[in-house]
Amino acid sequence: MMKIKVLRSFRSLLKNKRGQGMLEYVLLLAVVAAVVMAFKKPIMDKFTDLTDAVGKKADEVVK
Repeated sequence: MMKIKVLRSFRSLLKNKRGQGMLEYVLLLAVVAAVVMAFKKPIMDKFTDLTDAVGKKADEVVK
């Protein structure tokens, strides 16, 4: 039942010009999410390296 409502709403978005803009945003968001998920490990490694470097510099300043 819910699936039918979602499909009807999606179909109406495709027909509606304002919905077309919204659909483009949703697709863009999906692509960005897919890219982030694909590169999650390298991004997390880089973030960890960066925070470790900041922590070491902060320790040097405090000492």
